[in-house]
Amino acid sequence: MPILYKMKQITAPNTSATGKYYALTQYTGTWRTRDVAKLIQANCSLKESDVLAVISELVCTMKLLLQDSQRIQLDGFGTFKIAITNEPVEHPEDFDPKKNVRGLRILFWPEYTLSQNGHQVKEMLEGAELVECKG
Repeated sequence: MPILYKMKQITAPNTSATGKYYALTQYTGTWRTRDVAKLIQANCSLKESDVLAVISELVCTMKLLLQDSQRIQLDGFGTFKIAITNEPVEHPEDFDPKKNVRGLRILFWPEYTLSQNGHQVKEMLEGAELVECKG
């Protein structure tokens, strides 16, 4: 199953890239939790309801752990953690979370291995094939 893309021209003015083209990923659908559970059920001995229960509990558990300042590493998938977006201050004692914190983000790093030449190979992208989507 290939990763589809279309070529798109850069139209933003006042940039050195104006008029050039870049590849834009094309998506053919969206899989919801229940769809994923059905596919997992077809590939293992668990029932769809069991898979849904595990996914639901995973989401709740990840929220609990992330909000307890924990990182979560799911083998073969990647690592999640919370990051703070904030305004810098001159001195630590000047920092006020209510004033200086702009928000929280969840960071995700896909799991990777190192190839023989030292490049990172992301587990979920290993063997991926790109195909231009015509039309």
